[in-house]
Parts: sequence; structure tokens; C-alpha cells
Amino acid sequence: MNQHLAIIFWDLGIGGVQTRISAVVEKILATHPKAFISIMLYERKTNEVVISNNPRVSIVSFPGSYTIKSRFFTKKIWRFTTLQFALWMYYQLFTVRPTHVLVFLNRLSFLVAWYVLLLKIFRIAPRFIINEPVVLSHYLKTKDPRWGPHKITFSHRVADTIIVAARSVKDDLIHNFHTAPKKIILIRSWIK
Repeated sequence: MNQHLAIIFWDLGIGGVQTRISAVVEKILATHPKAFISIMLYERKTNEVVISNNPRVSIVSFPGSYTIKSRFFTKKIWRFTTLQFALWMYYQLFTVRPTHVLVFLNRLSFLVAWYVLLLKIFRIAPRFIINEPVVLSHYLKTKDPRWGPHKITFSHRVADTIIVAARSVKDDLIHNFHTAPKKIILIRSWIK
């Protein structure tokens, strides 16, 4: 059976995580000659980060809202909601049926966890991998206090593996989100 990795992320604008996604794609293409990769994005900004132009890599992006612009007015026809994005993402996942799903943002992790949980009932769930790049408890308090720790805890319970790049992130997940230590893999520079 061929391996198929789905990477779900917000956009491919400039940044460290975007560069990491590009490196992961290149590494998988080089080491797994039969693997396929599907990248699912909310926004498609590919002019800053180069993703391999390979027939085994597909990039799809959420259509989002449509805007009509004229000289006299600008009107948004369709407003993005989390439900609309989730339904689009679930459709994409059911279409490609990946063997592995890699998620980089906690909101997306929470949405993917429901998909994986449903498929676990039928014993056809993909391996669910989460990347947690920052000390999450601090980030949530300072940047996004609406995002409750119970959602993170739920996502981590469903996940098979959680990749962290620092011991402080691992300790934070264990102590503040009750993440099982055996699920956490510490890889300081995990794209090499």
C-alpha cells in the first residue's frame, strides 16, 4: 500500500513553519519513492515558499470568501466560517484518504481530531501527527485566550504523535494539557 501524507496548514506565506513544510515534502519525496503528498491550505500564498513541482504532490486551497470589487463598492459575497472550512477539509480528506495526517496549528488539530476519531470507529483512521512549535499555555494566554485548553487536550488524546522542537514545549504539554509523554517526540531540528 502506498503511503499518502496530508499536510494541513493555514497558508504558505513566508515563515519558519512554511519552510519546514517545504523541507518535509522534499525529504519524503527523496526517501519514499512511492509516497504521495496532499497539502491542504486555507489560503494559497505560494510565491514566498517553494513547494516541489512533482506529480506526487498536490496543493489544494479553500476557496474562502469571494469579493466583488468595482470603482464604487466592494462586496464580500461569502464569509468564511470555521464550519465551512471544516466541511471543505473533511471532504478533501475523505477524497484523498491519507495514511498519515500532519497538522501544524491547534485549531486545525482540533478539527482533524474529529475526523480521525470517526474513522477510528471503523478502524481505518490515518496516523494523526501534530506539530506543537511553541510553549502552548503561554501562547494561548497571550495571543488567543478564547482557545480553551480542553480542545488541546482532546486533540492530543486523539493524536498518535506530537512533534516538539524543545524540552520546554514537551514539559508544557505534559503539565498543562495532560498529554501522554509517550506520544511526544522531541526532535530539535526535525526536518533534517
